[in-house]
This record gives sequence, structure tokens and C-alpha cells, in this order.
Amino acid sequence: MMVATSGGAWRWLLAAGAALVLLSATTADAASTVRRGRAPLAAGTSALSAARSLRASQPDFSYYMNTEAVWSEVSQLVSENRDWMQLDVVKKTAEPPGADACQVQYREACKDEYSIEAKIVTVEADFPSSGPPRARTGADDDPLHMYFIYGEHARELVTVELGVAVLRSLPDLPAPLTRLGFTAEESATILAVMSRATLKIAPMENTVGRARLEGPTKALCERKNGRGVDINRNFEVDWNVREIDYDRNEEFGGFAKLSEPEAQVDVEVVRAFRPHVVLNVHSGMEAMFTPWDHQGGAPDDPAVAVQKGILDEINARTCDGRCVVSPGGLGVGYLAHGTLTDHMYKVEKVPLVSTWEIYGDWDVPVDDCFGMFNPITRDGLKAVIDQWLRATFLLMLRLPTHPGMPASIRALVDGPGDSGEPETGDTVYKHLRGGATLTPLRDDPEGPYGTAPATQPPAPTAAPADAHGSEPDSGNDGPTQGPQPGGDSWDDRASAGGGPRHSWPAIMAVVLVVAVAGMVLIRMRRRRRGGPYLPVNSLELPTMRRAGS
Repeated sequence: MMVATSGGAWRWLLAAGAALVLLSATTADAASTVRRGRAPLAAGTSALSAARSLRASQPDFSYYMNTEAVWSEVSQLVSENRDWMQLDVVKKTAEPPGADACQVQYREACKDEYSIEAKIVTVEADFPSSGPPRARTGADDDPLHMYFIYGEHARELVTVELGVAVLRSLPDLPAPLTRLGFTAEESATILAVMSRATLKIAPMENTVGRARLEGPTKALCERKNGRGVDINRNFEVDWNVREIDYDRNEEFGGFAKLSEPEAQVDVEVVRAFRPHVVLNVHSGMEAMFTPWDHQGGAPDDPAVAVQKGILDEINARTCDGRCVVSPGGLGVGYLAHGTLTDHMYKVEKVPLVSTWEIYGDWDVPVDDCFGMFNPITRDGLKAVIDQWLRATFLLMLRLPTHPGMPASIRALVDGPGDSGEPETGDTVYKHLRGGATLTPLRDDPEGPYGTAPATQPPAPTAAPADAHGSEPDSGNDGPTQGPQPGGDSWDDRASAGGGPRHSWPAIMAVVLVVAVAGMVLIRMRRRRRGGPYLPVNSLELPTMRRAGS
């Protein structure tokens, strides 16, 4: 039905439609660039950004540790317990890819070699039921090896606090277990596991990125390393595969597989150490993830179902059931490619790999990056550390039930069981202790999480010009996916010979419908992604969604 409208009213309608289209386009651009990214700084936004930063919370280093305090405490702990603690410093250097391969804010760092010093603490001790830990006497023929990684993303300061807290608790065992609510029997099992284990801890993996956060720029949203690469996108599995809303400013996976020194150190440690457990700790939400990150389902491995059961119990006992427990690609709300978790599970064959997300505040102001990823009060920080310290020891308590652990650990649970090595083949682990048989996941079309594994993404197309800057990508960061811009304008179509001509009322009606629909879809997509997209840093106006991994 057509309604007669005055020319003035149509002009107002045209203006409103144009405003809606502009708002929708701006929001859509933000939605694509904030996917853990940095939106380009529009003209006139510097003052607004600076004003917003006054409202954003800042790290209080009277109860958070800065980098110097972290390494001071770690060094002191190692010195005081040198019989069973050791600090190794691994120096690693990567060749420069060339300044043109980096985005603007990292271009200087890309001109020269990029060097890091990775610091890793090794713990190997006997933990008696009373008295302090002591140097282990005698060699264990079948030890448990665990590798815990904290601070892979610089902005997630709370994860470094947890890593140091784990180290801090060890000399006082078993007293911290009692304080955290473990029974005497549970504490005895945890101590037995620890006495049969060698634990390596990287308290702060991304030291150069952390320096940017603490430095003059106060880059409180810094996620990447010192030359603009997301370490957790630099590993081999599905490296450089991109989603439609990929933003290289935040998820750039590097100049080649394992191009970054931090990722190289992780791989070298794992190949030399051969851990049974790799734990990668992040913040941005409350969750515990199994593989896969690059698919929406779990691997075809019954041991992963056992892992989920362990994480479910941890969720019940530490999160009151509110933590997400699922494959990463299903629970976080998006697919991530080139991650540490998928690499360690698929390439290095680590039996139990998990990403933990230990904190996220979705109620902070949209410009508060620090508050989004970290508790902002002393009491809040203590509560988070206690919660996830308890979760860490709960993981150790339940490791004997996992079929991928060594026989010396599996022997700690009651009941008969095969103490031999796990079987190989399509079904890696077939039997739990006590004789229970697990059905291969491929026989269950729904999978252990109620969702069948996702298929591989389609083959990528050639990369278009950089959508976020004035110059195109150098080509070093590979292909991209997604629809390409194109198509004639309304005026072109209307004026072309033989083409239909459209009245302005009809055009504006369509514009309004499209604009409203676009805004609704963007809101739905934000909800699917697990939270709104946020502008945060006052200097560079970076934006991201609320997830750490």
C-alpha cells in the first residue's frame, strides 16, 4: 500500500535512512575489526579516546606484580628451593621479516632481529604428607610430565598472577591444600601425583608484549608479541586459515608457521620434555576447553571425553557450574586457527591439552580493557587466584583417571586396570581403569558434547587489499576468506539502458529495511560471539571481543 507523503517528509525520511545506513556500516566495520583487533583511528577520535581512558581501570601495581616483581619473586622462590626448583633462561632470536610486513605500530620492531628470553621453572620434588618438599631421591621410571603456560597474551595479567601463585604454593604443601578445602585423602593423592611428576611452568610467556603494556604507551589492550604477532595463532594446525571477520591487527598469525620465538620455545620444550599435560591459561571469560579450536567439535578420541569429565568436575567444584566446558571452537563462540592447543594435541600428541579462561567481566564499560580481562580489586584478584589454584590441584587430583597418563599415575586409583601403554590406531584409548570400555566417538554422530565435529573450512581465496589501512598487505600474511566487495550502485542500475528506474520512496524503504536488518544481525552476531565488541585503548583505540584465547 502506497501512502502519500510530502516532499519535506521524504527528505526527513531520506536523512534518517542515510543515518541508519551509516550507523549500520560503522557498526559492521567495528564488528569485523574488533575481532580481537584494532579499529583504524578515525579523525577526531583521539580526544574522545583519551577522555574514555580516564574512566577505564588501570592495573594497581600495589597488588598486581609488574614484570620486575614477577621475576624477582620467581628468582627468590627458586633460590630458596634450589634442591628441587630450577630456573632456565632460553634465548631465542627470529630474523626480521621486513618493516613492510608489519602493521604501522610494530614497523620499527620488524626492522631488526626479534629476540626474547623465555624463563621456565622446573619443579621436581618429593612432597611428603608433612614437612617441606625435598629433592627427589631415586629415578622414577615412569614420571608424569606437565607443562603450564601463563601470560601468552600480554593484557591478561591475572594469568601471570596465577602462575606465580602456583609456584608460591608448592614450598608450603600440604598446607595450601587444606586451606583450599581438600580432604586429607584428596591431599594425599595430590601429593602422590606431585611426587611422581616433573612440572615445568612458564610464568610469563609474552614478556615483550607485556613490556608494551607497562611501557609509556600503556597499551592495556596489548595481546600480541613485540612485533605484532598473536602467539596463539602461530602454530601449525590450520595456520593462516581465516574467518570472514579476520582482522590481522589482532589475530595476525605470523610470517610463517612457528615464525615467532615464543612459539618456537614452546615446541622445543614439548619435544624435549614430552609432557602428558599441557595447560594454556588465558582470561576473557570463565571456561575450560578441550581441542579443537579450529573446528566446532571434539577430536575422535575417547580420552577427550574423559578429559571433559575431569573438567566438568572442576567446573562443579570451583565455578559452581558456570564455567563453559567444551571444545574451544564450540564454547568460545568462534573458530581459532593456528592455536597452541590444537598443535600440541595433533602434532605433538600430548594426551591432555586444555585452554583455561580464568576471568572475564562483561559488565565493565566498553572502554575498560584492563577490567574486562582482569579483576580490578585486591579482594577480587585474591578470589580468582584461589578459585583457579584450587582448580589446578583438582586437575592433578583427577589425572589418575585419564588413560593417557603414565602407569605410575594411573596406579594411584583403586580397582583393576591395564597398566600397559595406550593402544594406537583410530581409537587411541579403549579402556579406562576398572575395565570400563569407551565407545569410539566416531560411532556417536553427536559426539560427547552434543555437536558433531565441524568440517574443514573451504579453501581460501586470494587476499584482497588491506581493509583497515591505506596500503595493501604485503602478502606475507597469506590468504583470506569471505565475500568480495563489488556490484553497481542504485544510480548505475537505474540509469543503465534498459534497466528499471526506481522511485525514491521505494529506494528509501529498501534502505531502511536493510539498515534495520543489518543492525539486528550484528547484535545477534555479537551475542553469538559471547559478548559485545569493545573499543579500549586510549592511544590506538584497539577493539576486541571478550575472549582471551
